[in-house]
Amino acid sequence: MSPETLVLAAAMSEAVSERDLRGKSYAGASLCAIVFTQVRLAQVDFRGADLREAVFDRCDLSGAIFTGARLRHAVFDRCAMTHVDLRQALLQGATFSSCDLKHGQLGQASLSMATLSRCDLSGSSLRDARLVSAVFGECRLHDVSLDGADLEHASIQESELTSPSWEAARLRHTVFFKSRLAGLRFSGMRLEGCQFAGTDLSGFDFSDAVLKQCNFQDARIENASFRRVQAAMSIFCNAHGSHPDFTGAQLPRSLFSAANLPAAIFDGANLQQAHFAQAQLPQSRWVGADLSHADLSHAQLMQADFSQAVLHRSTLHRVQWGGAIGVESAQAAPHDAELQRADEWKPALFTAHSTA
Repeated sequence: MSPETLVLAAAMSEAVSERDLRGKSYAGASLCAIVFTQVRLAQVDFRGADLREAVFDRCDLSGAIFTGARLRHAVFDRCAMTHVDLRQALLQGATFSSCDLKHGQLGQASLSMATLSRCDLSGSSLRDARLVSAVFGECRLHDVSLDGADLEHASIQESELTSPSWEAARLRHTVFFKSRLAGLRFSGMRLEGCQFAGTDLSGFDFSDAVLKQCNFQDARIENASFRRVQAAMSIFCNAHGSHPDFTGAQLPRSLFSAANLPAAIFDGANLQQAHFAQAQLPQSRWVGADLSHADLSHAQLMQADFSQAVLHRSTLHRVQWGGAIGVESAQAAPHDAELQRADEWKPALFTAHSTA
């Protein structure tokens, strides 16, 4: 099929179905909104082509070249795309569904607001790609290169992200939701506003990272290291797992409500105005920690070590201290009368009276 014929088909909105176009060149062709259905397009040259809103349905695009092509809002559905070359392609708002993109080249591609669902990108390069607000749902991202990629506001949902490289990647307000993460290093990275809710982060190293306003709600953080992190106003509500290490962390105004973190270490941490209401923290360590104005109401702190900790004006209502060290004066303090009344408050029973 000649380039002229294909351009004419696109202009007349005619679908191209079940054709063998392997190895053809359509570089620079104007093919806006063209529809390819079950077409063999392996090794086809689409360099610089205008493929805005094009549809590729169950096509073989193995080794196809889209370098610099315009593919805004293009759709790729159930396509074979191993070793595809999408470098510098403009893919804003594009959709990839159930595509095999293993070993693809997507360096410097613009994938802002693109959606990739149930795709396999293992071994692919997204180096310096623009992935702002992109969504990866149920994708496999093993051994991918994200060096220098911009993942601001990107969302990685229920996906596998294992052993990536992401030196100098921008991860700001990035969402990792219920994804399997392995072989990742976050130490020293800037991760402001990132979301790790419901994610298994056991054994992960976040030491020295900037985690301001990050969300770890319901995350598993067993044996994770948060040493010396800058994590003001972060959320760890309902986080769980034993032995997380927050030594020297800056966590003012952070929330640990209902967290279950036995043997957690907070030595030397800044926890001013932090909230630990109803948290379960038995055998935890707080040596030299600053808990000024913190709220520990109803927390379980049995056998915890508060040696040299600062508890200035902390709320310690109904804390379970059994066997705790360094809190003798706190244990002797009476319960807060106002909080006691709030605990015991019950709504008045309403009885309807009939009137004559």
